[in-house]
Amino acid sequence: MGHVVHTLFKTFEEILSIKVIRLALLIGFIVSLVWGAIGYFYWSKIITFTSHIIHWVPFSMLETNGALMLEIFFWFLLILLTFAIVFAFVGNFLAGKTSKSKANIYALLIIALSAVLWTYIWWHNLAFIHSNLVKFTSWLPFKTLDEGLSVILGIYLIYTVVITTMILIVSILNGYFIKTILNDEIVKNKEIMTIKYTFRDMVIFLVMSLVVIPVLFIPVLNVLVQIALWSWLMKDTFVYDNLSLLSSGTVNKEQLHKHKKAFWSISIFTAFFNFVPIISFIGPFFGELAVYHYIKDQRAV
Repeated sequence: MGHVVHTLFKTFEEILSIKVIRLALLIGFIVSLVWGAIGYFYWSKIITFTSHIIHWVPFSMLETNGALMLEIFFWFLLILLTFAIVFAFVGNFLAGKTSKSKANIYALLIIALSAVLWTYIWWHNLAFIHSNLVKFTSWLPFKTLDEGLSVILGIYLIYTVVITTMILIVSILNGYFIKTILNDEIVKNKEIMTIKYTFRDMVIFLVMSLVVIPVLFIPVLNVLVQIALWSWLMKDTFVYDNLSLLSSGTVNKEQLHKHKKAFWSISIFTAFFNFVPIISFIGPFFGELAVYHYIKDQRAV
């Protein structure tokens, strides 16, 4: 475990470089705009689909655990609003006093501090917030609650596809990314068809994400399922990506099995990036780089 902790700290130092943040934010915002536009044009169909899923869930569960969905949505929204308000006041100052690249780092710092602030407030007022939201949802007729939760689920699906697309792009560009950041000489191993593993895992991930949507209404289990799915996808994707850069032969599955706990630990840690807006754009880059360092340093090939 000590090797994993060392790898994570080492990766944090590198991931905060100007080049990585600029690349992550650029790709993240472009992907978000593309999927946001697609979501806008197909919004009615998305809502129809999520509404059908809502109908699978008993109304009593919607009343109680629908409050949890609203809590997560409001927490997410408050982070973005806090970031927008703070950055609106200090953005011009940062633009005038610092370079554009450093301003990007400050922007990430603001969003991270916003997440910490609202998590602290939420945690210390959890019982009060939850009980009042449960009362609120219990007053709503089924149609109103159904429509509201359908919208939240629609946003959740678009967000999931955005992060999945980010992982796919980082997977495809991993050789360029590693070479640019670390200046390592990269020779791609053509015997390891990473794109085959990536697409296979992403199809499984997306199907499973749809299957477990009703579980999102069950407290604690919803978070655990999300972390498990994201971790599984990133573990397989990042391991095979970096094996193609560091291995000279075929995949040695026995050797990989020895480092299974380390790969899972890195992937689970990286999965938490996905719970914070904008910071989630950095997650795939962090995971890719961390797995590369671990495999290279531990010679886990």
